[in-house]
Amino acid sequence: MKHKKVFLISSIMLLTLCLVFLIYIRSLEKPKPYYMICIPKVLDDSSDFWRVLVEGVQMAALEYEVKLEFMAPEKEEDFKTQNTLIEEAIKRKPDVILLAAADYEKTYNAAKEIKDTGIKLVIIDSGMKQEIADITVATDNIQAGIRVGAVTKKLVQKDGKIGVISFVKNSKTAMDREEGLKIGLSDDSNKIEAIYYCDSNYDKAYDGTVELLTDYPDISVLVGLNQYSAVGAARAIKDMAMDTKVKLVGIDSSMEQIQYLEEGIFEAIVVQKPFNIGYLGVEKALKLLNGDYVPKQLDSGCALITKDNMFIGMNQKLIFPFNEE
Repeated sequence: MKHKKVFLISSIMLLTLCLVFLIYIRSLEKPKPYYMICIPKVLDDSSDFWRVLVEGVQMAALEYEVKLEFMAPEKEEDFKTQNTLIEEAIKRKPDVILLAAADYEKTYNAAKEIKDTGIKLVIIDSGMKQEIADITVATDNIQAGIRVGAVTKKLVQKDGKIGVISFVKNSKTAMDREEGLKIGLSDDSNKIEAIYYCDSNYDKAYDGTVELLTDYPDISVLVGLNQYSAVGAARAIKDMAMDTKVKLVGIDSSMEQIQYLEEGIFEAIVVQKPFNIGYLGVEKALKLLNGDYVPKQLDSGCALITKDNMFIGMNQKLIFPFNEE
């Protein structure tokens, strides 16, 4: 009886050791998930661009089983808060930080600190004065501006002027779009009467549009360089009943912009692919962490949409975004 008891105890101990060993082996088989922190310019559900970009980040993180965290200021232009959040993110020691820089110059030092601490830096949407990121995934904003400029050049009257509603003055995205706009306008770039910065605020874009159209009655074409500026301009033009006098071209594709395009208030919009920006940012970061080759610059693409082509082929999918598999 004593021998049976010893045998039973020995068997239980052996079984326990086997289980512990199996758990240990399985823990080796399944590596610890990568940890990423995403710091966009803002988290704003009223902006289809940022909402869809965030969905792209979340979808990729879910598919690739990445531990993900978001940190963002309440306003796009608030580079000071974003810099503080970058410092906090560095302390949490993620494998990667995905960053949409709030300011062309003033975000640079904080972003450089990410690199200096050995954390991988992936720029999404908006960069800085120097290319320090491991990867940049963004719209080619100069090309987007060129497309807007080419359309504007066709619309502006011989003696007409152009007004621009831009967004955050020192944002690399805004700077590139303004540069592209002038390239697209070529010899008509001197027709730009004024540029108004709305700080990515609908109401300020509205007020700026009213101000420009009041102060410069020769403006026959307005350009809105992001969702906030374009929507604010469209609301003002509609309320002022100036849609037959002033043509409007914009960037981005919120549902409100699509409605205004159908109504004829917009002549054309340049549509970005924010889902692609977010998704590819995570996907390419993982490839980088795993030692695979990844190009340093990835253009997420854009398309020119008009009332005539908005429901044709891929254009319809662009303006009514869906979660890709």
